[in-house]
Amino acid sequence: MKPFPASGLFIALLLASGSAPAAFSPPARLVVVSDDSYPPYLFRTDTGKLQGIILDKWQLWSRKTGIPVAVEGMDWIKAQDSVRNGSADVVDAIVRTDARVKLYEFSAPYAEVDARVFFHHSITGINDVASMRGFTIGAKDGSACAAWLEERGIQTLRRFPTSDAVVEAARTREVPLFCMDLTAAQYFIYKLNLADEFRQTEPLYVARFHWAVAKGRAELRDFIQQGFGRVSASELRDIENRWVGSPVRLPLDSRYLYYVAAVAAAVLAAAVLLVMWNRALSLRVSARTAELRAALDSLQAHADKIRDLYDNAPCGYHSLDKDGIFVEMNDTELSWLGYSREEVIGKLKFTDLLTDEGRRKFHENFEKFKEQGSMRDLEYELVRKSGTKMSALLSASLVRDPDGSYLMSRATLYDVTEWNQAILALKESEERFGQVFQLSPNAIMVTSVVDGGIINANEAFLRIVGRPHEDVVGRTTAELGFWRDNEERAAALDLPAMAQGAVQQYERGIRTPTGEQRDMLVSATRIDLQGETVLLSMIQDITERRRSERLLYESEARLARIIEASPEAITIASVEDGTFIAVNPAGE
Repeated sequence: MKPFPASGLFIALLLASGSAPAAFSPPARLVVVSDDSYPPYLFRTDTGKLQGIILDKWQLWSRKTGIPVAVEGMDWIKAQDSVRNGSADVVDAIVRTDARVKLYEFSAPYAEVDARVFFHHSITGINDVASMRGFTIGAKDGSACAAWLEERGIQTLRRFPTSDAVVEAARTREVPLFCMDLTAAQYFIYKLNLADEFRQTEPLYVARFHWAVAKGRAELRDFIQQGFGRVSASELRDIENRWVGSPVRLPLDSRYLYYVAAVAAAVLAAAVLLVMWNRALSLRVSARTAELRAALDSLQAHADKIRDLYDNAPCGYHSLDKDGIFVEMNDTELSWLGYSREEVIGKLKFTDLLTDEGRRKFHENFEKFKEQGSMRDLEYELVRKSGTKMSALLSASLVRDPDGSYLMSRATLYDVTEWNQAILALKESEERFGQVFQLSPNAIMVTSVVDGGIINANEAFLRIVGRPHEDVVGRTTAELGFWRDNEERAAALDLPAMAQGAVQQYERGIRTPTGEQRDMLVSATRIDLQGETVLLSMIQDITERRRSERLLYESEARLARIIEASPEAITIASVEDGTFIAVNPAGE
């Protein structure tokens, strides 16, 4: 933790008069909230009593101003909510971000603290945001550290209400990594005897602490700041030293002079040895330099491999500066677009590659992108150098300066042109099938091969069974009483040929809701529908055809009996050559 000088911490407003502006009515009591699991700023004793820098600082402010102050500790996300909903006046130990500027009036910064990622010693290779991807990272809910990681595309955060809960989850290996401000993390790590268990990264960023009031209460902020103007820098340092500690200094008196002389003699002897050692070291440095040069050559070869992977990845990569101009693009994306690197880098904007509709969509999404820090799977239509178009699925993340300002963006693109064309063709095919399905004069139904349940049926089938679509779907033909009798039902449900995938034109009898029995010609085949194997059945009503056939048969039988019984000679002969076809007994 690095304290700011007093001149940068406090702004004295109307100090000479010692009063607030006339239009502002000072509060009778001030409620200050903060995270109660954030040592040394605010944390609890074993008995639950609050303690820390924030408590002492506001008690000092209260003594200087005569206004009572109640310092309340709670979960960090709840502390922020309580200021915004008006149940508290001030939130302390808060980091200023672009998103929070819209919600709070901030004081001047009063301290700096760096945020780091801590990880179990069994994990190696954690040194930047890219190396953290894929790991579950613990963070305190509502913390600036969690927001910072999210802005850089980390989507595997697991949030906890308090800092000690985050460290406890890391201790039990519930999360392999956690992100936290250094002072709080060190307190809990050493308290739980975990110093040998965890390693830490270099600082992700350096955060500046403020206290803040709700947006629109600038007069209250200025009044509070005026009160801090009455607090001296030495008083604030005393509070800080009380909780952070002061350097350990060893006293030196005359009885230690002998030891000082002895140390001086030892130093002189060491200097002589140092000269000798330096000569030997020169030889070792030369050898080490050769080793380092070989190592650098190896690193360069490794870097070349990484660059080759980047340029020849199956997806496109590019980076844009804060003005939206390309500063990098891999070979894959260049080949898609038909441009050379010289034509793109430093010259074209991403919006130059979009259609008019794409530019409108991009501008609508850009403000939200800057606020959230990332966008995922947004589809844009890009125009190639040749004038042809391609569809691309874009995901991007925002890169910010340490002060939170927008710096640049990085994006990944996938060519989904052929995928979209396939989807369109499939959709058109499904629409044509749907029209044929519904307009067919024959009854058609789609059933599950597992349980025989009806998945879909056309209007012709619904007319046969006399039921609406919602009464049919999910039920079997047996449940609908579709078959004429049990034998017909057993024959329909036990077809050996169905196991081979298809049955063509087998005749079955059914019963209509009115009790009428009708003859049907059924054809069925197995098909794949949206990844599932189903049975497509077409049913043709042949009742009238069979009735006509029976009547014709009966008529021919009656005619044959009449001819046979006739006492007159009756012959049937061919009109072409006179050959007898049939002769009755009398004719014989």
